[in-house]
Amino acid sequence: MPGKEMNIKSRKKTSRLNGLRERAGGLNKRADSSIKSVKKKPDAGRDRQVTGKTGKDSGTQLWQLFAAFFRIGILTFGGGYAMLPMFRRECVERYGWVTDEEMLDLYAISQCTPGIIAVNAATYIGYKERKVRGSVASTAGVVTPSLIIICLVASILKKFISHPVVAHAFAGIRIAVCALLITTVITLVQKGVKDIPTALIGLAALAVALYTPVPLVVIVILAGLAGYLISLIPKAEQDLSNKKGGRS
Repeated sequence: MPGKEMNIKSRKKTSRLNGLRERAGGLNKRADSSIKSVKKKPDAGRDRQVTGKTGKDSGTQLWQLFAAFFRIGILTFGGGYAMLPMFRRECVERYGWVTDEEMLDLYAISQCTPGIIAVNAATYIGYKERKVRGSVASTAGVVTPSLIIICLVASILKKFISHPVVAHAFAGIRIAVCALLITTVITLVQKGVKDIPTALIGLAALAVALYTPVPLVVIVILAGLAGYLISLIPKAEQDLSNKKGGRS
């Protein structure tokens, strides 16, 4: 009888151990499956930066393009450069459609191409995100506020533009736009100036723009040519060192 009781107890312990092992195995499988599912879940922001998805795969809706550029158009006073702070806030910081470096390139290209800078930039970003339909949505968004305001206010503003209150209000608006421009320019300079050659190109372009009648398009083209020539210097030095090493 004692031997049978011992066998029964040992069997019970064995069955309990087997049950615990099965439970532990099930928990491990669940943990593994959950880890795999977490790994498989895509990070939209990271995938967008790594893969650079555009068009229909970008996830950007047409109404988002229209709304973003509508806000840019209705909240900005001045030309394309006055829109730069709002462009950066909407397209770089809020939606991540472009980076600061791409924003600089975009404004340079918009300056060189015919048409209004703000419209060219909006068309480019819209096309980058949703092709032709995105271009139409973003361009319509940036143009619509000006069209509405001009149609509604033109006749009224003509009567009150010489009023002292209106004149002082517009003076304050212009100063605020200048402050926003300076803030944005400082940020973009910090992103664009990466070494001494780029700093020298920037200073030279600034001097030419301030003290000479050279068109801005020519300045942009010359700056691009200078950057290309400077990029060839390290390659030429490397080729020269390779030739000297081969002779020795």
